[in-house]
Amino acid sequence: KEKYPYRLWDANWGSQSMVVLSRLPDCEMKFDRMIGMQPAVIRFKPKGSEQSHDLYVIHTLSPTWPGERVHMRNRQFYRLAATINKSPDQPTIVMSDFNTSPWSQIFRRLLSSTELIDTRAYRGYLASWPSFISDFGIPIDHVLV
Repeated sequence: KEKYPYRLWDANWGSQSMVVLSRLPDCEMKFDRMIGMQPAVIRFKPKGSEQSHDLYVIHTLSPTWPGERVHMRNRQFYRLAATINKSPDQPTIVMSDFNTSPWSQIFRRLLSSTELIDTRAYRGYLASWPSFISDFGIPIDHVLV
């Protein structure tokens, strides 16, 4: 608590719980229910600086079951893109467990529709899940700018 006294935590969703920790006292942190379903997006916006930015922290649904969960996860992508595109000149960072690889159609569509850049493209697509098999996993955790 001393190192990061400002925090917003949504601990009600098990493995999809999220937290933002900050040292900045003058910032806005809120849950944005724009996705229309759980999990929520945490929107973080510093104030008082020359340039503010939006930070979206999201953990999309895993498409582990055929059918509706895939469609629900894809709707999360569409709604995220629509929200980002409402403020096209606002610098934006998206940190996410998207539960999809960088080669999936839905992920590529998010990048093209928002003009965000996948930071992994510059340093390689290292596996992030499942962590216990190291390099043999798939990259599903992303930072977009």
